[in-house]
Amino acid sequence: MKILFATPYAEPERGACVLRMNSFNDYFKSKGHEALFLAPERGNAKNAENILRYKGIRGLLKIVLSRDFDVLVGTSPPMTHSFFALLAAKLRGKPVVLDVRDPWTYESERLGVYSKKSLKLRAYKLIEKISYRLADKIFVVTGFSENILVSSGAKKEKIVLVPNGTIPMIFRRDEAEGTAARKKLGIPKTSVVLLYAGSFVKKDLDKAINALSAGIRELDVFLLLLLCCEESQSGEFGKIRALVQKEKIGRKTKIIDMAGIAYSENCGYFSAADIGLNQVPDAMDYCIPAKTYDYLSAGLPLLSKGPEKSALGEFIKKEKAGFYFTSWEELENEFPGIAKGQAKLASMKKEWVKKAPEKFDRAISGEIALREMKKLQAKLH
Repeated sequence: MKILFATPYAEPERGACVLRMNSFNDYFKSKGHEALFLAPERGNAKNAENILRYKGIRGLLKIVLSRDFDVLVGTSPPMTHSFFALLAAKLRGKPVVLDVRDPWTYESERLGVYSKKSLKLRAYKLIEKISYRLADKIFVVTGFSENILVSSGAKKEKIVLVPNGTIPMIFRRDEAEGTAARKKLGIPKTSVVLLYAGSFVKKDLDKAINALSAGIRELDVFLLLLLCCEESQSGEFGKIRALVQKEKIGRKTKIIDMAGIAYSENCGYFSAADIGLNQVPDAMDYCIPAKTYDYLSAGLPLLSKGPEKSALGEFIKKEKAGFYFTSWEELENEFPGIAKGQAKLASMKKEWVKKAPEKFDRAISGEIALREMKKLQAKLH
């Protein structure tokens, strides 16, 4: 089977979207299928073995209308480009899947990206509704997202839960690599390392730093930040650097731009850590960040703050995967005790290193996705 993906990001770009696309590619390829990823031209990103960069919507349409493929998958957010890819595929009578990593306009509206009266938001909501109608199947990553999509007009029978997970070969626990990473960063062997990894713009990282800074200053704790963002947001790095200096934790904070490292290097940094920082804004009640599973695969219990009712909160409670708080004050007050409880952290690390790679392997989601695509292909024959 030939699967065509319309994705906003692809290698060498970084982030949860790229990890999800890479895992699909690896799994489909292992089962004898072909995947081609269409992504917009951006910066110095170039065509690769199965990544084709296009210029503008016209370039995308030209590829979708001329390429040989069996199923098209459009991934969102954002949904603008995948929407036109879905339209073109439907014109050719091809089955289409919409992979919804986050509910696009729900997220944007709640995060204050657009006002409720914004004409752009209204247009995006229309694109969303049409996309839900066009899609033969809709993949979501949490049950919370499913409920949001149904309330936005998606048919429940189309929706399939295809959760995120981890890539055990990358996010594994390797004590030797962790020790080497600590030495490289100048972090003592006995210090507790709090890791935050991934995109950080509008993700409340600043609020987390404010809440944790007293504990970091007073205890033998270091903060390791592996950060990524879009080129247009690169100025946000400076704001984080200024904040850690203001909070007087600059000496105990290590900031690394993920754009400059290979995914294979994540193992050392994750293995150097003891706790995974995993806050979500109150607006993102539907979200279990992809890093959640990567932290656990590397043996890192979760330190999280989020809304009272959330997908992440329910996950942590069900899996007993760490510590979840619903206010910054509560997090600030409880963090010192957590950091001092190294015996408990070590026990949780041992437990999750053993069970997370198998329980949350992204290959499980790859199998679900592939099964649904095969069903769509079978209907045409």
